[in-house]
Amino acid sequence: MLQRAVEAGVAFAWVTADEAYGQSKSLRCWMEQRAISHVMCVKTSDTVITRGAGERRVDELVAGLAPQAWKNGEGPIGRGALGGAGVGEQDLQGFR
Repeated sequence: MLQRAVEAGVAFAWVTADEAYGQSKSLRCWMEQRAISHVMCVKTSDTVITRGAGERRVDELVAGLAPQAWKNGEGPIGRGALGGAGVGEQDLQGFR
């Protein structure tokens, strides 16, 4: 579906996906190769490829984040039910 949208020239800024699609490393790599911004749910035991620290387990990356990196969100079951952290290259300095 995404490939067809890209080939058809459909304009979009980014892609989001739940854990079912987030587990697909081939999909994540495909989007990275095409510079498609994305936010994917992944398991903490999964690995992701970062620009600053190479391939790392998600739980390792999360453990190294400063508390101020986290933002609470408003989810379907109330405040704080959804949250996330923005990870930039500066956040990965200790992993090199």
